[in-house]
Amino acid sequence: SMIGDVNKGVSGGLNKRIVWDVESDNAFIDEEFSVEVFARSELSKETPVPKETKVKKNVKGISVGGALALSALLPGLGNRIVKGSGAQWLLGVAGYGFLAGSIAMNNSAYNAYEDYKIATTPEERDDLYKQAQDNEMISKVFFGAAVAIWVSDLIWTGFQAGKARKQNKPDISLIYSYDPYSKKPLVGLNYRF
Repeated sequence: SMIGDVNKGVSGGLNKRIVWDVESDNAFIDEEFSVEVFARSELSKETPVPKETKVKKNVKGISVGGALALSALLPGLGNRIVKGSGAQWLLGVAGYGFLAGSIAMNNSAYNAYEDYKIATTPEERDDLYKQAQDNEMISKVFFGAAVAIWVSDLIWTGFQAGKARKQNKPDISLIYSYDPYSKKPLVGLNYRF
């Protein structure tokens, strides 16, 4: 004894409603019962999907923590997973490039300083000391650039993953009302998918 959006010919969409006349079916609210709703597509395999239908990308598996962990390993990778496309991982190539450059310049500064300590002429010592200082400064700049890439990507990935997670949460709401026939409150769960 149901009325509303039931049986064949009901199209998909918002604001669908099924009302069950409990009294007509002689069901008592104080009895234990469960309700099952079955939905099935009436489209056959030959029926084309209308062009207006937009298929939403499935991003249910997005976890903010997982995206941040991927971005910690390779900047841009977490954001690439969140968006599903793009070359954000190239940011990781730049980050590791700056990190490698920092290490190389630090080694060069260390070697120049070691050569400075054993140099014999004042001109050679001045040149080696200046070279060690310059290489150390470049090493610090490269390291700062790598840190900036990592930190900015982690912040951006966290923001994007959180935003994607909020957009893909199912719309679940609790419905409550009062049934005048049974004189009891009714509680229902509304799940929009």
